Amino acid sequence: MIGSPHLTRLPFAYCGNITPFVTQFKDEMIEYSEQIALEFGLKGSNGVDFIQTEKGIVILEVNPRFQGSLDTIELSYGINIFDAHVRSFSGELPKPGKHKCFAVKNILYADKKIQINERLFNRLINCMKMGRAADIPEKGWIVREDEPLTTLLETGRTREIALENVKKSAQHIRVLTEV
Repeated sequence: MIGSPHLTRLPFAYCGNITPFVTQFKDEMIEYSEQIALEFGLKGSNGVDFIQTEKGIVILEVNPRFQGSLDTIELSYGINIFDAHVRSFSGELPKPGKHKCFAVKNILYADKKIQINERLFNRLINCMKMGRAADIPEKGWIVREDEPLTTLLETGRTREIALENVKKSAQHIRVLTEV
């Protein structure tokens, strides 16, 4: 997700992701990813970034590291990515599974300079304890205009429900920053 207006004013800011990504190119993307992993001898958690164009998919980059989608993959598929990463070095690979829900990660950007007050901090901590937020700034921290404020996580039975849930969470946090 890039430049989502309810999260940022910046047109090209990375705003998160949705898992699973449902596309007609799924099998092709899996095949390319497997070929790349084999050719480069990659082990563990690796990411292959694609862009979907009018002509199909194009590989953008290969990231031999944990990806930003780690949270949503764990929520959607119910697996522990770090555990799977460690086990892969012994040759134990997770079986492809079916997603249990849709999961969304959104990065909420500050639309003005904000100092993290106790009320906002406590709300974010409560969200984190419920598994609905990450990257919580410390109480008293100054977040400058257009910098990331926090990361929000939500799930839903459908893509639309998950997106609506995270949009509502972002609105609730945004209200606390308007004081």
